[in-house]
Amino acid sequence: RKGMVLVTAMIISAIVLLLGINIANIAAKQLYLTSFSKESQTALFMADSMLECVLYWDTVNGGVDSGGKSYFAIPGGTSPSNDDLKCLGDMSITNGERKDTGGSPRTFVFGIPSDSFNAATQVWTSVNIPCAQVTITKTDLGAGEIETTIQAQGFNTCDTSNPRRVQRGLEVTY
Repeated sequence: RKGMVLVTAMIISAIVLLLGINIANIAAKQLYLTSFSKESQTALFMADSMLECVLYWDTVNGGVDSGGKSYFAIPGGTSPSNDDLKCLGDMSITNGERKDTGGSPRTFVFGIPSDSFNAATQVWTSVNIPCAQVTITKTDLGAGEIETTIQAQGFNTCDTSNPRRVQRGLEVTY
């Protein structure tokens, strides 16, 4: 009977050890999910911020308040100067930091932070920060009507090789 006490103690110890391992495993998964949620929120914030910035420059600052002329050129129009376009505070977008396809439909592509975004290759040089890319497409529907589509993509990191990189996007057409 003395051996039974030892076997019982080993079985109880094994059960307690398994419970402890399972609880630690659940806690590790919860930490991972919490971290992913934070990164997803950062990416969505970047996309939303860029979308709001472009809407401002297209409708409020360059639209109705400026006689209906958009900050972004319509198909067949001249390309605007981006020297005054600012997003996310003081981040300026300059002509060298955006891509303008011209023609119809006319597409503009730029990214934030703009000083580390190459518009021609659409790649960031600084990778350890959140970033966003926006594409504005203006299509001439005829009879003086222009359709504008804004696609904003936010990223928790600019590093395209990061396995934990999260992308969130928003699109508006008007």
